[in-house]
Amino acid sequence: MRKILQKLDLNPNNSIVIGSGILQALKIRKSKDIDLVVTQKIYDSLKDSGKFTVLRNHGREVLTNDIFEIGTSWRVLGKPYRFEDFANDSTVIDGVRYITLGFLYRAKKSWLSQKDIDDVELIEEYLKQKDKIKVLKLRSGQIVMPVTPFEFDSTFHKPDHFTTGDNYWNKGTRWQTWAWEGKCLGLRFKNLGTRQKPKIEVTIYSDEKLDKDFVDSLIEEIKYRYNLDLDLTAFYKKFKDDKVLGGPVPLKMHTVSNKIYRYCAIISPIWA
Repeated sequence: MRKILQKLDLNPNNSIVIGSGILQALKIRKSKDIDLVVTQKIYDSLKDSGKFTVLRNHGREVLTNDIFEIGTSWRVLGKPYRFEDFANDSTVIDGVRYITLGFLYRAKKSWLSQKDIDDVELIEEYLKQKDKIKVLKLRSGQIVMPVTPFEFDSTFHKPDHFTTGDNYWNKGTRWQTWAWEGKCLGLRFKNLGTRQKPKIEVTIYSDEKLDKDFVDSLIEEIKYRYNLDLDLTAFYKKFKDDKVLGGPVPLKMHTVSNKIYRYCAIISPIWA
């Protein structure tokens, strides 16, 4: 949208997308055309360019082509709104100024066409879903030092183990939603170390401030769930020459322990 408007020298300081454009910007539904209210100066310039057809629509002069309908005002909610009148009822998304969703909702509630009734239902459903979304802010950054030896990726990424949509992994980093003591959190685990000198940065996001006791208890729970304090040195020494278990150990230090953890988790899952 922004690139299309920029070709006409339109920006948030001289134009606003009215009508259903905000629905497309918020991915509620697609909008086929672009309706705009612009300043008088911009309108005169576009009219003189010869790129548009001049028509009258609902008693006002507008410029049109296959995509645009451009005017200097929009009569809605019982009065004409010029560009400057939208100061408190507009929002900028990706470099484009739109009327707010609330303003469009009020306008469509006042209209009676089936299209407007359908849009009202779409807006209401969108707002219901939006109310379920929590915005989480960075609250704390903690450093955890697992027991050596430690393999980050094989510990934090097991695509065959309890696959859900509440996490995302990229080599060296895992993002995870987490409920702890009644609070909804977002966690990021980032590998800052090596197998022999392990170090993990745990970044905690929440919609409210977290006190030290809460963070400390969360870190202890993370250590427990991921066995970060588990010392497997004796295990490796005992089975390093084993025909079955000895082979994988030198390649990935946590391969054996992860397999054991997975089988144990089937019997007694710790994520419940």
